[in-house]
Amino acid sequence: MSAARPASSTSSAMASAVQIPKNISSRDLLSKVESIGRFGIWVYDVASGQAHCSSGVHHILGAAPLNRPFHPSSITRMAHPRDAGSAVDVFSLSLRGTPSQQTFRIVRADRTVRWIHTLAEPVLGDNGLVASVVGIVTDVTAQEEAARLLALNERRRHGLFDHLAMRTWSVDATGRPIDGAPLAGPAPGRRSSPEEPRPDASFEDALLLDKVRGAIAQGRPFSLCHLVLDERHRRRMPLLLGGAPILDDEGQVLEWHGFTLRMKAGGMPQVNIRHIEPQHVRAARALMKWSVQELARRAGVSVSTVQRLESDTSSRPSDPLVTRIIEALREGGATLCYGPSGNICLLDG
Repeated sequence: MSAARPASSTSSAMASAVQIPKNISSRDLLSKVESIGRFGIWVYDVASGQAHCSSGVHHILGAAPLNRPFHPSSITRMAHPRDAGSAVDVFSLSLRGTPSQQTFRIVRADRTVRWIHTLAEPVLGDNGLVASVVGIVTDVTAQEEAARLLALNERRRHGLFDHLAMRTWSVDATGRPIDGAPLAGPAPGRRSSPEEPRPDASFEDALLLDKVRGAIAQGRPFSLCHLVLDERHRRRMPLLLGGAPILDDEGQVLEWHGFTLRMKAGGMPQVNIRHIEPQHVRAARALMKWSVQELARRAGVSVSTVQRLESDTSSRPSDPLVTRIIEALREGGATLCYGPSGNICLLDG
């Protein structure tokens, strides 16, 4: 192959491939195309040692065309200090016959920082040696910043969930698991340990599954409390299962992201004291192995008040007195809360 032509000849060849109005020169056409595509072209002739570049190169690099002669190696010397150690001189590699490309940041003369993609391709002469090198410089700042913002947001999300949540999950718009599953096993990439509670039958019950599937089908966020068995401490632990849809620009569900959060008993939905029945108080006191007198002492109420609350008669203590009794039980380690089925549950711890 013959040596590559300088940029002026290259632009003429490009222009001859399409019909151009007579009032538009091939150089003007190339300049317009480069401006729209945010790229520039350079050519280096080995025999003469001269390099030529289009106006697009000067525009991307932020250098005035008449300041000094252009040389392809100057692009790498403009690399941002953080990229200087990894920026490869693709021009030098191409001189040795190796096509090369790389993306890195440059610092322009006005101190602005741009991301560029630089590519160099050797052109061989009739003797099989490199006769010239053709290069393209593209401004990819918008693409790189968008990609890095997306990656940063993903790291933020994972960082927050990893700190707060026991596990995370993602499903597609139909509820099919993408990454983990809302109702199964340990989180992806995590090993289960004796400290991590394992689901019992109530975790996988049909009602809980129906609630999750119903929320997904309706495209609405949800949060559900449920209990798991902590084998290490031989007790049930409350967990919060939550999820929210990720929508597209038209409001359609793309996928779901969710979490399982370990909660303290006090974080479970507290029971309305008017819903508490005598058997609930009797069960909580039995769990704590307290006598009626002990519960009355801890709550600061009379023994007869506790007896009235635990009896099936219509003579119920006032709400403030019931609240004091329930608080005494909670401080002792027994909490009454709403379970996933809407029923009242008794938690130990």
